[in-house]
Formats: sequence, structure tokens, C-alpha cells
Amino acid sequence: MKTVVEPVKTIKEFSDRLCQIKLRSDYILQVNTTKDVEYGTSEAAQVIKNMLDFADNKQFYVLIVSGDYANVTYESIKLLSSPIAMSYSLAKAYVINSLPQKLMANFYLKTLKTNKPVKFFRNQTDAEQWLKSLQLSNA
Repeated sequence: MKTVVEPVKTIKEFSDRLCQIKLRSDYILQVNTTKDVEYGTSEAAQVIKNMLDFADNKQFYVLIVSGDYANVTYESIKLLSSPIAMSYSLAKAYVINSLPQKLMANFYLKTLKTNKPVKFFRNQTDAEQWLKSLQLSNA
């Protein structure tokens, strides 16, 4: 007997010039950052505000898919790892696709400490599998 895998659907969605946020039917909160944007502290603060408003005091397994050529500054990566930026997440999986993003990911992992699991991936499938494995182990 074959197992039927239901396609992931969007339950709730929000978007602005900096990101698209969607709550998926598998209860992963997916954030797609806008391509060709440099996320400084004001942009990172706005994305965090958007996430806090969207999450409405709940915590989710968060998947962040970096837009092509999107980049973050040193100051904004510190802000994105702060306790307030981690408050809506149970874990964060970042999908990165460029050398500058990889350099910031290495900086994040080596120097910034969070109280939640954070991992970086080169593709969305691996990131989703990791988040789902965390969901199962915490169920």
C-alpha cells in the first residue's frame, strides 16, 4: 500500500517589500526574503516586527529562504540572533545560496549563540527535513 503525501498548503500569508511570510499546513513558518535587498538593522528590525505580529505570541519551526543576492550586514545578523528575534521560533533553518550568505552563516555559527537550534542549508528540502525531524522528536 502506497502512502499518500498531502501537498503542503498555505494557511495564512503576509508580504511586504522585505519578505513573504506564510504559515504552512505542516506548521512550518516559512519566510522568503526579497532578492537583491541588503538587510541592514532597520530592514532586519522590520522583518522581526513582521514575524512577531504574524506569529501572534506563538512559536514555530521557522524556515528562512534567502532571496538571490540578498545580504545581511554584521549588525543585522546580530539582531536576527537576538532573544526577541528567536522568541517566535522553536528552531530556525536558513536556506542560503551565495558566498556572502555563507560567510555570514559561518560568522553566525562561530560567534553568536542562541538558546534555540539554528542550522544553515544549501537547499530547501534538507532544511525542511531537519525541521520536520525536530517536530517529530518534540511531539
